[in-house]
Amino acid sequence: MRRLFVAFAALLALISLAGCADKPQAPATKALALPALAARIDRIDEIRLRGAGNRVLVTLRKRAGVWHVVERGDWPALPGLVDTALFALSRAHLAEAKTDQARLYPRLGVEDVATAGAQGIEVRLSGGGQPLTLIIGHEHPKLDGNYVRVEGRAQSWLTDVALSFEREPVGWIDRNLVDLPLARVDEVRIEPSPGKPFVLKRRGDRFWPVGAPDPSVISSRAGDALAGVLDHLEFEEVAADSAQIQAIDRRLRFVAVDGRVVELKAWRVDGKIWAALSVTLDPGRAAAWQAQAPDATTKATIEKDLGEWQQRFAGHAFQLPAYQASILYTSHDQILTGPP
Repeated sequence: MRRLFVAFAALLALISLAGCADKPQAPATKALALPALAARIDRIDEIRLRGAGNRVLVTLRKRAGVWHVVERGDWPALPGLVDTALFALSRAHLAEAKTDQARLYPRLGVEDVATAGAQGIEVRLSGGGQPLTLIIGHEHPKLDGNYVRVEGRAQSWLTDVALSFEREPVGWIDRNLVDLPLARVDEVRIEPSPGKPFVLKRRGDRFWPVGAPDPSVISSRAGDALAGVLDHLEFEEVAADSAQIQAIDRRLRFVAVDGRVVELKAWRVDGKIWAALSVTLDPGRAAAWQAQAPDATTKATIEKDLGEWQQRFAGHAFQLPAYQASILYTSHDQILTGPP
């Protein structure tokens, strides 16, 4: 009887073990690449990227909640771009162990950036505690992840998310420069150098040079394009204007119906068009606008907006995209004749 009981107990144990084997096991939790980052992410106020030879590639600093690109005269970074990169880094897990041998690091791009031929970038985060540093190497050719190595550790890893940190300062900047819709423009004064100044005003359904013949028999819309060039104007590169400004060969003065005045001066550098901008207020136009449209934007609000614009423009020069630059240089004759 005792033998029967023992056999029965053994059978129950086997059944129990078999049942456990059939149940899915919870996956082991993978470690985070930078475990301390998630709790400090809102206190990070500087990101420094270094490349081969320990050269500083990009420095991002946060002031009053806004990230700025130090290498571009503290120009603001594209809203959300830095935060998105930081969030991805805070969620990156060490998914798969790779080599711990320094001689194999170049295959993954995780060698020390102090070496002359280093391929990866070192990301150093400051704020809220001791700096956090990670070397980010090549992307995996098929998976969403990068090879990484924590500073001071031999082991390299593959992360479970892609980590994107642009190597060039221009890759981080907010390229939006100014937005003055065509519908708000009243007139534009153009001063080419050399050349004779002319003024564009609304004439019928288009902007047309003052004093020019009736445009009704001409299909040109080149005047509209020129008058509307500040509508969502963007730029490709930014620099200190003192380092870029050369012989001015075109000045434009855009006057808005509500009294805003944007002055733009342009010049050429190595085949590229650069521009500097400034803003003022025409009090008479602002008062007239307020009188005819009492519910419109107030003079105080306009002045506040212009103050923000001027602060944005001051001390900077902007390289314009080729297609927008070509519009700025539209001549009086081209407006009259239209495209060839």
